[in-house]
Amino acid sequence: MRRVPPPVPMSLLAATLLLTAGTAALADTPEPAPAAAAVLPAASPGPAPRCAPIDEGKVAAMFDQWNLALATLDPAKVTARYWPNAVLLPTVSNTPRTNPALIQDYFEHFLQKHPRGYIESRTVDVGCNLAVDMGTYTFSLMDDSGRVKEVHARYTYVYEARDGQWKIIHHHSSAMPEPMVAAGAAGPAAPADHAAAGGHGSATPAVAATGSGVSLDRKASPDIGRYYPIAARARGEHGSAAVKVCVNPKGHMTSGPEVVESSGSPRLDEAAQAWARDAKWTPGAAEGCTQVRVAFSN
Repeated sequence: MRRVPPPVPMSLLAATLLLTAGTAALADTPEPAPAAAAVLPAASPGPAPRCAPIDEGKVAAMFDQWNLALATLDPAKVTARYWPNAVLLPTVSNTPRTNPALIQDYFEHFLQKHPRGYIESRTVDVGCNLAVDMGTYTFSLMDDSGRVKEVHARYTYVYEARDGQWKIIHHHSSAMPEPMVAAGAAGPAAPADHAAAGGHGSATPAVAATGSGVSLDRKASPDIGRYYPIAARARGEHGSAAVKVCVNPKGHMTSGPEVVESSGSPRLDEAAQAWARDAKWTPGAAEGCTQVRVAFSN
């Protein structure tokens, strides 16, 4: 008698069929291709920097504000005009001042001289958030006995704007390399058309000898401040004129005085010549010439 195998349960048969079908499907499915490397979009350029508005007048005003800070005699207020990472290379110190503590230390000593500065000549260059003020200035300084002397120097201020605020990032000041002598006390009265209101001596001539032996008699020469034309002062004209003076052995002027470098203002050039004519010159053994730079500043 032939034995018939027992029937396969339907649930087991269905599972077997499903497993077989799934295996066949997997065998027929191709392997996926390797994923392509992701391509990142090119970085877009950042926004252009915002440039703080600035012009030559505002640069000049920043020096005035610095000068007013000096007048307070408070070293902290002067130091506040500099950025924390500013570098100060001062006139009368060999030490570079590279942080606020060193900058304030310098002004603690410098302000004891009651300094007051004025610009003699300047060149301004402005860019985006940077401005450079370069030129020459003169400082009136007082010693312990109350006597005032003047120091002529060259300067560079570099101002930087951060969040719209301008401060000094670099300040370099150095004394003039050539000998310069400030004119002294007032002498003969100046002509009426050149006399300035107040006559407070806000302008100072400086003389550089040429080796001819001609020199300025400071005590007998008039105060240049009294020659500052009223009209030029009212218009804010300032600058310096270089004047050539030639005298004979008797001290008499033989020619000129001749303006060899203009101040940029005809009024100031004429005032410089008028002062040179009235000044007292000490001659050498023979006729000689020298050059005097006469500076006018409000």
